[in-house]
Amino acid sequence: MGYQNLTLKPNTHRLDSSPSGYWLVLQLEICLRSADTIAMVLKHASYASSHEGRVVSGLLCPPFVGVAVPTPGEIYPTELGAIRGLFARIDQAQRDDLLRRYIYTLGLTDYNLEHKGQILEYKQSNREPDKYKCYNIERYSLVTTHERDIANLADPLCHGQFVYLPLHTSSSMKYLAPAKANNMGVKLSFRGMPLSSNFTTLMSDQDNFDHLQSAAIEVPQQILAQDYTGFICKIDLAHFGSLSQSLFENVTIPFAEGPDVAAKFSYSLQDFCQDMALQQHLIHYVFLGDGFLAAVPDGTIDTEVAIAGLGNLCSEIDAYIKKLNLQSKSPWVGYRCSIIHGPYRYGRSSFCSSHAQLSGYCLKTAARLEEGLRGISATPEDARVPQIAVDQTTFEQYEFYFQQHFNVIRAGHVTVKEAALNATLCKPRS
Repeated sequence: MGYQNLTLKPNTHRLDSSPSGYWLVLQLEICLRSADTIAMVLKHASYASSHEGRVVSGLLCPPFVGVAVPTPGEIYPTELGAIRGLFARIDQAQRDDLLRRYIYTLGLTDYNLEHKGQILEYKQSNREPDKYKCYNIERYSLVTTHERDIANLADPLCHGQFVYLPLHTSSSMKYLAPAKANNMGVKLSFRGMPLSSNFTTLMSDQDNFDHLQSAAIEVPQQILAQDYTGFICKIDLAHFGSLSQSLFENVTIPFAEGPDVAAKFSYSLQDFCQDMALQQHLIHYVFLGDGFLAAVPDGTIDTEVAIAGLGNLCSEIDAYIKKLNLQSKSPWVGYRCSIIHGPYRYGRSSFCSSHAQLSGYCLKTAARLEEGLRGISATPEDARVPQIAVDQTTFEQYEFYFQQHFNVIRAGHVTVKEAALNATLCKPRS
């Protein structure tokens, strides 16, 4: 007993044993196009438990909604004619209503659907691996030109509703890897996640593959990544790597126990940065090694609240560093922070990226300001002195608020590769 594709089998064909259930699946086939990239929209339907008790990736598949088909009198037919008759009990009106409600939960309201065919399978259940079930998969192509619908499909801020599989123009297999075959019909994987059997069936047909590409929904670049103006902040912990190395070599330092102490310590830093980003209303942020890059777009909160949040952020990091140096008894760690106000872009760089990115000229300036601070705190001992560089134009424009929420040291400049950048140097308020 194993996976069987029953789509082309006659009504007289009979299964060797009765399925434990019958599921009607309404599947959406959606492709997106941006620049030269075409990607198919998939979902990670469910995690699965391995025999070792570990939680592992379940199946990747096209978005779908499913409903269990009742069996009159608890009779579980094995003949395909009777099985197809069971699925026919759910009429088209019920199917349309079920699909419409599901599509609405995806954030789509203005779209066109086209029925593309049907796949009938008998296979092991992904969520209940001790059971074998029949799945009648009705395929629907979905297209839309509505800006909001396109944004909900493209997920520019990478909230994680979908997974995107790039489709190469000449081959459906370029980004796919062989997967260990099983009784669910799995043959292929993407990014280490197994692809559902019905997806494999779909992609193995050249006509289907060509139609997916031709029906791809155009995603304008301004939807994929948005332009903003706001406060940009880059923070990096100085000499954190040295402390991590010390932890690796001397696990008696009281952060964790065992050989993975340095890794656990790094996780604690990430947790701290994540908590600070949420507390201080940093709307857009990405983690970069021993620090992070963040931005607060204008209009989301008041200017004073934004600057106060940056001041609080630096104060919290200052307290974190002092505690860290006290506990480790190795006073090496400090931090560098740069702040600038200006334009930037945030969003998905392409369908191959799984995280939103920050980009723009002002981010490069922030990075150079932060880099210039290294010349001021050049030794481990100096690294304990917190240093904050505020772009001079930004400081002058919002001087009143910076004076309220930072301790201003002096106006001057920082030097990066013999180039001087005008900045005001500050410390956080205690």
